[in-house]
Formats: sequence, C-alpha cells, structure tokens
Amino acid sequence: MIGLVISDRFILSVHWENKTSIPKILDIDKISFSQSILSILSNESELNIVLSTVLKKINQKNPFYNKEISVTIIDDLVHHSVVENEIDISNHDMFNYINWIDKTKSSSENRLKINFAQIYLPESKNFHVCTLSKVLLRTLKLTIVEMGGNPLWMGPASTLYLDGIKSKNSSVIYRNGNKYFFLKLYNNRFDIGEISFSGGLPKVIYSTDRNPDLVLKELGLEVSDLDKLPIYCFQRLGRNALQAWENADLRLEDPFEGFNINNQEVEGIPHLEANIITNLIKNKALKYSFNFFETPGIKENDWSLNDENSDFLLEFNDDEKNE
Repeated sequence: MIGLVISDRFILSVHWENKTSIPKILDIDKISFSQSILSILSNESELNIVLSTVLKKINQKNPFYNKEISVTIIDDLVHHSVVENEIDISNHDMFNYINWIDKTKSSSENRLKINFAQIYLPESKNFHVCTLSKVLLRTLKLTIVEMGGNPLWMGPASTLYLDGIKSKNSSVIYRNGNKYFFLKLYNNRFDIGEISFSGGLPKVIYSTDRNPDLVLKELGLEVSDLDKLPIYCFQRLGRNALQAWENADLRLEDPFEGFNINNQEVEGIPHLEANIITNLIKNKALKYSFNFFETPGIKENDWSLNDENSDFLLEFNDDEKNE
C-alpha cells in the first residue's frame, strides 16, 4: 500500500507491505510544495498545479498503478464543528440542515467547501462535522485515479486516534504556544475546544461540550472522581508541556516504533507527520471512520459492535454531486 500525509508544506509518502505482523517500510519520501497550500485552498488552478507537481514526483518513484492509496490530511486543513442531533429528524434531513448552514454564508469561498459528518451510536448525541476544501479533495482523488491508483481512504489525522483505538473515550490535543486545541470523544459524544495554561493553571477558553465545567476534569487537569480520558498527541512535547499535562493520562508514541524500516532514512522527517503516517499504517479506523473519498453524507460509527464496527454511508445526492 501507499500512504500519503498531506501537510500544508509538503507531502509525506510511504510505501509499505504487510506480509508479516510487522509492517515493512519499502520507501519513504518527503517532497515539499512550492508554497504553503493553506492560502490557496480555494484557488483551483493554483492548488492543482502545486499538488499535481508533487504527486507526479511521488508517482514516478513509487507508481500508484493498481495500488491502494490512503490519504491523511493534517487537521489544520480541516474545519471541525459540532451539530447537535434532533432525535425526531432523520439523518438525511440533518445532513440537509448541515449543508444549509453553510449555504446561508454568503462568502464565495464557502461554495468551494464540502461537508462530511459522523455520528456515534447508540446514543447518537451529536454530529462531528468535517468541512474541507472541495478543490483539495477533488484534485487529490482525480489525480490518484488518473495515475491508476485506487483512492481507498481519506480523512483527518485526529480520527486515526479517536476512531481507531477501540475506545469510546479518548482525546487528541494540538499545541500552539501555551494553548491546546482538543478534540474528544466522551460517552458517545464528540466535542472540540481550546484550553490554555497560565502560571501552570489550565483554563477552558471555549468548548462545545454541554458541561464545560467538566472538561478539565475529563482531561485529568483537575482532581475528580471521573475517569481520565486517554490523551494522544502527534507532536513532540517539550519539558514544560509535559509538566503541564503530568496529571493527565497523556500517551505519546515514537514514530515507526515496532516497524521494519528497512534501512530507510527517517531521522529528518518532522515528528508530527511521521507520527501520523505511523498511525495510518497500523490503524483500523480506515474501515469505519470518515472517508472523504466516498459520497458526502453521514457515517454511523457503532461502538457496540466493537471490532466488527459495521457501518453504512447515508448517501446524500445534492446539486454539488453533479458538479
């Protein structure tokens, strides 16, 4: 298989095989974009040139032809949001509503974005909505197909932990200075938010949680009888950050640990993207989590089925499907 991590500055490509219980890395490569793609996500012609140029270089070294291609995009390229569920309204109508929210925004850029949603059964408390550039998605998918590859899965990096660790309670954090953006699952409910540390003390800046007073307790940052959420982080955290989270159930991993790297040079690969590709290779979330390569709709994630995690995609055929 071939896995791609789409960063804002480069693509990390890994070709691997699973002939044994230990994944073997056949090739790994990091190819930079000519510019950051964050500012051109709505510029189809420019984004197509930047992305296609790098994908062609990857394809020349490791041809996509007749191979399954899995793609993870960093969470900076995805907008996460929460929409509360209405029990008496069908998922189809709720997805209509999610799209209607975007259409009420008059900005021309909003018309170049696309929504996907996920809900966790059996409680079905709320929807985790991912909004991303339609141009980014279309360019990646069409280019992979044109090169003969099979676009198998595409999703945000955070779901590799949230949906792939066989636990309905977990959290992912991203550090930005003394602030941390978090995504969490707790009792079949998805929420996002931001906390900061001032003088070593944590504070909730905002949260979509209906009980924001419990957020710090759930994360293990305040003394509580609640079970601490396992907290995962793709980034390498320094001493001060580790000290700030010392009372939490923080779980850090070393990229490519337990893999056969096959004499590949991995030291120069940025820690965050190296950690993402490691989780992409060994992850189970690809079977039942968000898949941006599928028709936009609502994905049902049923924790009660454990490893089987059967699901179905409720297809939504709107005008954008025919674009």
